[in-house]
Amino acid sequence: MDHEQLASALRRLASTSPKRSKASHLKALLPDIEAALAARVPAADILNTLREQGLDISLRTFHGTLYRLRKITSPPDSGSKSGAAAARPSAPPPVTASRATAPLETHKPTPPTTDAPAPAQTRIKTFEQLQSENPHLSSMQLNRLYAEQYGEPRVSNADIDALKKKYPQHAKP
Repeated sequence: MDHEQLASALRRLASTSPKRSKASHLKALLPDIEAALAARVPAADILNTLREQGLDISLRTFHGTLYRLRKITSPPDSGSKSGAAAARPSAPPPVTASRATAPLETHKPTPPTTDAPAPAQTRIKTFEQLQSENPHLSSMQLNRLYAEQYGEPRVSNADIDALKKKYPQHAKP
């Protein structure tokens, strides 16, 4: 039996099988769908074309499936996105138990070296820069890391407690 003929027969079967799911059809068409969306073609027009070709799918199913396929096909730490994917913000990674309980001290940035020029040492990084450098940290840990860049706070916890005592909050009626 010829290997090429067998492979070709299996590819034909995979592409024409009536039991194939809508998601698998969309996965095969994903590059073409993304190109159409990047060219500002409305999703309704894409759906009409898919329906004309025999793939009957609702708008909600279309968007949900595209969302899942984009998550699967694009690696989470890819720096460059193209087309329609660049216009949509990506979902934050799920917080796992190990990430949520990881101590902040183990993830502190390394202190600046003396070889670097002084302006680069004092530059404060944005939250997004810290997030890209530390993808394993939770958002709370990233907020603390971001706040640490500003040094010591001008108002201490004792000052805040004194203000709370001086100006108590009244319950709303």
